[in-house]
Amino acid sequence: GKKGGITTNAAGVDEVRRVLEENGINVDIAQTEYPEHATKLAKEAVRDGCDVVIACGGDGTVSEVARALIGSKATLGILPLGSANNVARMMHVPFDLGEAARVLRLGQVRNVDVGLCNGEYFLETAGVGLDAALFPIMNQVDHGEYVRIWDAIKTLFRFRPRSVTLVVDGRATRVRALVVLVANGSLDPDANAGVAATA
Repeated sequence: GKKGGITTNAAGVDEVRRVLEENGINVDIAQTEYPEHATKLAKEAVRDGCDVVIACGGDGTVSEVARALIGSKATLGILPLGSANNVARMMHVPFDLGEAARVLRLGQVRNVDVGLCNGEYFLETAGVGLDAALFPIMNQVDHGEYVRIWDAIKTLFRFRPRSVTLVVDGRATRVRALVVLVANGSLDPDANAGVAATA
C-alpha cells in the first residue's frame, strides 16, 4: 500500500472482506509478511483445494500469487491495491474495489501465457541492460531510500549499450542495445499474450 513512503491504496483487510462479501464471495484472508510469502500462501491454498486465489495488492503480489498457480487448476483473481496495477490494467480489472469484486463474481476465466527467464516465471516483462541495472535501485527508492536516487542518476548516465545476441524464432541477430525487454502482454490483452486471469 505504499510507494516511496506515500500511501497508494488505503484499503485494508476489512474493506477487502466487505467488498467480497457484498458480492457473495466467501474468503479466508491471509496477509503476507515478507517477500515471496504470497507464493507460499497461494501454494497452500491450492493444496487445500481452493478454486480461486485472489491477489489483493499490486503487480508484485499478483506475480507472486500467479507463480504458485501455474500448472494448477486454480484461477487467479485480482483486487488491485498497488500503485501501478499494470497486470490488472492489462486484464481490464477495474481499479474500484467494488467493481473489481463484481468482475471476480461475474467475469470470464481466461487462459493466459506467462514468460520464463532463467527458471523464473514472469507476467509482465523480463529485461536486461539498463532496465535490469535500474530495477533494484528503484525498488529501494520505492521503499523510501531516497538517497538511492543519486545512484539511479549515475547509473543512467554511465550505462553504455552492450552487444547482445537475440534469437527469435530460431534466427539470431547481433545488436548493440541499452535495454532489451521481452514483454508478455500489452495493455490490450486481446492484442497480445494475456498476463492474468480473473474468476
